[in-house]
Amino acid sequence: MKSTVDHRIIQAVDESVSRQNGGRRIGKEKLLCYTGPTLSFLAQCATAQKLTNYTEVSRAIGINNPQWANAAFAPVNRVIQAVVKERLFGAGSIPDITSIVTQKGKASFGRGLMYDHEDLAKLSHAEQLARVQVLRDDVFRWPYWLQLLALLGLKPLDDLSLGEEELARFASQSYARGKSPEHQRMQECIRENPLAAAKLTGILRYSACEYLFWSLDRLDVIAKTDDEWVGFEVKPSRSPSDEIRKGIYQAIKYQALIKADLLERGIVRRARCVLVCGGSLPKELRSLSERFGIEVRENFTCVS
Repeated sequence: MKSTVDHRIIQAVDESVSRQNGGRRIGKEKLLCYTGPTLSFLAQCATAQKLTNYTEVSRAIGINNPQWANAAFAPVNRVIQAVVKERLFGAGSIPDITSIVTQKGKASFGRGLMYDHEDLAKLSHAEQLARVQVLRDDVFRWPYWLQLLALLGLKPLDDLSLGEEELARFASQSYARGKSPEHQRMQECIRENPLAAAKLTGILRYSACEYLFWSLDRLDVIAKTDDEWVGFEVKPSRSPSDEIRKGIYQAIKYQALIKADLLERGIVRRARCVLVCGGSLPKELRSLSERFGIEVRENFTCVS
């Protein structure tokens, strides 16, 4: 880590590392890498007055594993308490920003809140949720989250968007065109052997190219197993960066369409979509794919 890391963050990480007691341990360097981005991401969510979940936190800080999303919650709270002691934002306390993290799709909260708010353990589940909602309302009302980031030398997460002008230019250059021979070969190879492009769980029951949804969108390839339906969005080796960026967004769309297809049919399966590139993923798009949680298979070649 650079020496420019704020001393409050370093002290909070040092204390958090020293207090680790069994269970899942994490080294100082990793914790330093996670603490700033965690606070930055949560501060942005708080400023926007929106809840987030462990999956989103893990993606935002580059872990991409919800089980590790709370790795930096303890040092984040210690940083906040250090600022409170310095009375840099008046005499009042700073709300517990980690309270805005919920489990995906549930009106819940992380068990870590129990350690910082011991009164929660004495309440019923309904009372706990009501109390946590009060904590979250306090977070959303506190107006200085971005100022706190500035004080600590942190900044909001990088803006990975190219902007409206670049998008308009790309749209004007794009038009319906036939698929190249390489694109068609990649599709057929994946259809014949989906395992060559991604790990699958369950027994493969069906695979097809040009899978049609009721939205009239066509997915390059789909593979259906007993456990999951996996889509594959294909980009040949000569695809420019903008086309691969488009592929990332297409993968998001197709993942949602697969979920909708399963719901309509009343089938319970996992749903995901993999972006398969014939070449390497451009460096500037790696963070974007990780933030969205899109799996990317690079340098795919057909094996006869």
